Amino acid sequence: MDTPARRIAGALRDSDYPRAARSARLEGTVVIGFRVRTDGRVDRCNVVKSSGHAIFDDLTCRLFVERYRFQPATDEAGKPVETYLQTDFTWSTRRMR
Repeated sequence: MDTPARRIAGALRDSDYPRAARSARLEGTVVIGFRVRTDGRVDRCNVVKSSGHAIFDDLTCRLFVERYRFQPATDEAGKPVETYLQTDFTWSTRRMR
């Protein structure tokens, strides 16, 4: 791969914090892996390490697939190629204050 994929759109927001999780004061960090396709869209999201709460794990993957867009990785010839990335996100009530 000559050039790695680069995020150009997408974010998780405080307003995404599930109400049920907020009421229960749940927190956790989820690690996800996902594919960036040659068109820059995200798919094949999976949980690499659970936050300990399915509500966060499922929501994180769903929102990444829906919202995130990338400039795809390219090979030596400049042709877009699929790539797999990994990231983490922490859901915390401290962010809600």
